[in-house]
Amino acid sequence: MSNNEVIEVLKLENESELTKIAANIIRVLTVYYGVCWRTELPEDLMKFYKSMNYEPLNLDLMDEAVNYLEAKGVVSIEYRKRGELLNKNVYVDKLIKLRDFNAAIKALQKDEVFIKYRFKRAESIRKVLSKE
Repeated sequence: MSNNEVIEVLKLENESELTKIAANIIRVLTVYYGVCWRTELPEDLMKFYKSMNYEPLNLDLMDEAVNYLEAKGVVSIEYRKRGELLNKNVYVDKLIKLRDFNAAIKALQKDEVFIKYRFKRAESIRKVLSKE
C-alpha cells in the first residue's frame, strides 16, 4: 500500500456514510499505531466522535467499512486468539491492521480532522495525568 489508497478513501469520504466511517476508521487506527481489535473498534470510534463533538454515525456499517478498506488495500484482517483481562477465557477476534502505517501517517499529515483529533486526544490525556 502506498499513501495513494488512503488519500483516495479520504477524498471519497463525503460520498456516503460508509465512506465517512471508513475514513474515520483510518484516523482511529493511525492514532493507535495502525492496529485495533474488532471488538474494541466501536468504542474507539465513539471516543473519536465524542472528542470531535461529531454526531455518531451508524456503527452498523462499521464491518462493511472495514471490508471496504480491506478491498481497497488499506487494511488487513487477521484472526487471532486473545485473552480476557481477569479471566482465563480465550477467544478469537479480528485484528485490523493498516497495511502501511507510515503511508497512512504521511497521507494524514494535512488532514484537518486527523490533526484536530490528535490534538484533542493529547489534551484529554494531559488533563487526566495532571489530576493524578
